[in-house]
Amino acid sequence: MIKTFGVTLKSYPILEKDTVLECFTEGYGRIRLFIRYNQVKSPRFGGLINSLNLVEIEAAQKKDSFYLRSIKLSNSFPIIKKDFKKMALAFHFLDIIISVTEQNQENPELFQILTTYLNQLNVNEEIIIPELKASFYQSILITEGIRSKSDLLKYNEKKWSKMIEYYTDKEVKEFNC
Repeated sequence: MIKTFGVTLKSYPILEKDTVLECFTEGYGRIRLFIRYNQVKSPRFGGLINSLNLVEIEAAQKKDSFYLRSIKLSNSFPIIKKDFKKMALAFHFLDIIISVTEQNQENPELFQILTTYLNQLNVNEEIIIPELKASFYQSILITEGIRSKSDLLKYNEKKWSKMIEYYTDKEVKEFNC
């Protein structure tokens, strides 16, 4: 039995009544959790398995597979979910995390970065999206060992975007602010 915090990345149906939940967890990295009989009239975990929730999960581990036993909401990031720009940026952050991580490889530093930036987005005041985005990219690239802290002042936001595009092999879209 494992117990850890995680950010829900995505969920999708499998077979007739089951669901797979993908989470980026503090203790186990990015994992897939199987949820039996979740596609019925009254699903067991409801909206808790939707993307962009910070949850505490308990799961049974059998070899490399995880089976969700219980899930408890820690933070639903309600302010992010009320603002389209913040929501778009939060999903972009999730996409970057999916791109730079492998299944079942623990990475507590990246988990800390993701939760820190989601908490920064989840505030009532206006944020400067290009600066937050560049800061997130910097943190990811430094943690992954691609760049060093001495590079922080060398590059502007567009250069950091190009580096993250190259590293993740995903196009970085501009946000109209």
